Amino acid sequence: MGLPVVRPLSEELSARGAGMVAALGAGIFHNVQEAVESMASETKTVQPVPADAEHYVHLYREVYLPGLASCHKISATLRAS
Repeated sequence: MGLPVVRPLSEELSARGAGMVAALGAGIFHNVQEAVESMASETKTVQPVPADAEHYVHLYREVYLPGLASCHKISATLRAS
C-alpha cells in the first residue's frame, strides 16, 4: 500500500495486551490510554520503498487476483458432503 508500518519491538503482544486489560480491570490504571502509555513497548517505523511497493502491486494484480478468481471458480463447483 506504500504506507509506513509502525511495529512494536516486542513479540509478546497478546500477553502484554492481556496484562493491560487485567491491570485496567484491577483498577491499576484509570483508562486504556494510561495502560498503553505505561505498558506499551517501543516501536519501529518501517518506511515503504517505492520500487518494492510497485512490485507488490504488480504481483497483487497479475498473480494474486487471477489466482483468487480461479480458486473461486473451482470452489463453486464443489459440493458439501
